[in-house]
Parts: sequence; structure tokens; C-alpha cells
Amino acid sequence: MRKVFTAAVAALAIATTIAASTSNADAKGFKWGWKGPYLGYGIAAGVLTAAALGAYAACERVPMYDRFGNYIGSRRVCDYY
Repeated sequence: MRKVFTAAVAALAIATTIAASTSNADAKGFKWGWKGPYLGYGIAAGVLTAAALGAYAACERVPMYDRFGNYIGSRRVCDYY
């Protein structure tokens, strides 16, 4: 579930960046104007957001028992992906 969420956030970031960078086509030549750096910043922000979400660890509480089967508490266990 977490991988699907991470992929959806990354796709949304890329789609938003592409939609924000579109403009009318002009035959005047290739000019970035003010959009060049901001397009790069948007892509970098999307990559960093996807990397931060991808590094998230799934943690849960697991019950612990002694050798006689008596409950002695719980422990936090994390699965890192």
C-alpha cells in the first residue's frame, strides 16, 4: 500500500510540474525565460518528496512472551524498505 502511495505522489508531482510548465508555442526560437529554473526546482522537489516517502519505515507493536507463555509487554518492530 505504501509503495502505491509513493508512486501516486511521484506521478502527481511530475504531472503538476508538466502542467504548470506548458505555454503557447511561439516560432521565435527556444527561450527558457523565467520557467527554466522553476521547472528544475519543481522536478527536484518532486524527486525529494518521493525519496522522503520511500524511506519511511513501517513500524508496529508486537507482543512479547516469556518462555512459559506469559505476556510480558510489547516491542516496537520496524520493517525498512
